[in-house]
Amino acid sequence: MNNYIIKINEDTYNISNKDKFNKLQIKFFNYIFKNYQYHENNTIKYNISFINGTKKDLLISVTNRHYIIKMLEEIKNINI
Repeated sequence: MNNYIIKINEDTYNISNKDKFNKLQIKFFNYIFKNYQYHENNTIKYNISFINGTKKDLLISVTNRHYIIKMLEEIKNINI
């Protein structure tokens, strides 16, 4: 996997290996399940910026953990 950096809301992550990616997943889950009740329709919008300037907005349902994992996997596999 290529080294790249993503920014999710105000947090920046260097996703360079599986361990770091797994830690990112944990941070996602912690954030989601701590804060989801403050968002309408049980969704959270993540603003994701790649170091090359690419931007992507994700609207994630906090009621479906498998969907969150799928979106994280898609982020990991994006070629930039």
